Amino acid sequence: EVPDWDYNWQLDYLFQDGVPYTAEDTLHLECDYDNTATNQPVVNGVKHQVAPITFGESTLNEMCEHYLWLRFKYADFKAAAP
Repeated sequence: EVPDWDYNWQLDYLFQDGVPYTAEDTLHLECDYDNTATNQPVVNGVKHQVAPITFGESTLNEMCEHYLWLRFKYADFKAAAP
């Protein structure tokens, strides 16, 4: 949880040590948005009114995206190839 997210932090972050995984593992991504009146952004000194948030690439849109880089041992990959 990052309470004061900065839009400029959208970078790639890697674990220093690998995280082991198997074919049976499942990944889950969940994004929660607080669109209440007390959590509206202030833009140019004016607090926004509550409004529906739609998907988009603007900082005022809903953005929840996830991608994953998987690495594996070459020998394991080669052994699994047809």
